[in-house]
Amino acid sequence: MAKATGLMAAALLMTLLASVLGTAAQAQDGPYYYLSGHITDKQSAKPVGGAQVEMDPRTGENPKIVVSFDDGYYNMSLPPGVYAAKITAPGFKTYTGTVNLTGNVTIDFTLTKSSSSACNVTGVVMVAPLAALGMAAVLGTKRPQD
Repeated sequence: MAKATGLMAAALLMTLLASVLGTAAQAQDGPYYYLSGHITDKQSAKPVGGAQVEMDPRTGENPKIVVSFDDGYYNMSLPPGVYAAKITAPGFKTYTGTVNLTGNVTIDFTLTKSSSSACNVTGVVMVAPLAALGMAAVLGTKRPQD
């Protein structure tokens, strides 16, 4: 009788476990895949850290955005689908393309340096002599040594 009770308890536990795992699997919106790779400089082949990798599903959902590590590596988890890819980094031209995600995939991106090194600054700059700001006295004053 004890054996039968133990077997029934084990069967009940297995049924409960299968039910819980099945419910958890159904709660997901479907499979997710890993997209990863490296961002590098096209000229030097050096990694580009701090590059923003944006994958826009174009379905009305918000795009997924990650930033590459110092070694240029990035990774993200996405549901399957077609994404508009946009990779940006300071000093580089923006990369745009399309990614069709149907499974786990590694995609490396190379960025081309921007041809202009100019920096556009907008705003108002005021130049005033230090004396007009009362700074001359502060800059010329020394504290006595104790």
